[in-house]
Amino acid sequence: MCCVMVRITGLDPALPGFYPSLLGPPLTRDAAMFVDAVHTDSGQYGAAESVGHADYWPNGGRAKQPGCMPFTIYFTAEDFCSHWRSWTFWAESVVGGRFPARRCDSYDTFLRGGCRHNETADMGLLANTR
Repeated sequence: MCCVMVRITGLDPALPGFYPSLLGPPLTRDAAMFVDAVHTDSGQYGAAESVGHADYWPNGGRAKQPGCMPFTIYFTAEDFCSHWRSWTFWAESVVGGRFPARRCDSYDTFLRGGCRHNETADMGLLANTR
């Protein structure tokens, strides 16, 4: 008997080994009825493309996230800081933090100001799953 997953949240879905798929299937929007992803280290340890129904890119979704060291040695705890920042954002949303995000077709469009009048959507636990 199989079950349908209602929601899966990807916390900076891993890039190495999954995009392209070498170690196993990558996270996709087909994995559950609602898939959201918080990208905090895209292109280094995290996937650089949208993978869900809703993808969030705090601080542009790239390293170095606020609070992370600007220069690090590869594969150290300090180097993973931006990759791990996704679960700290998620945990904060669980205990009551709110992360409003602006809906936008692309980061480039966002940077050019093309989304400033678009509706907002919460990132994290309060994400609208419809």
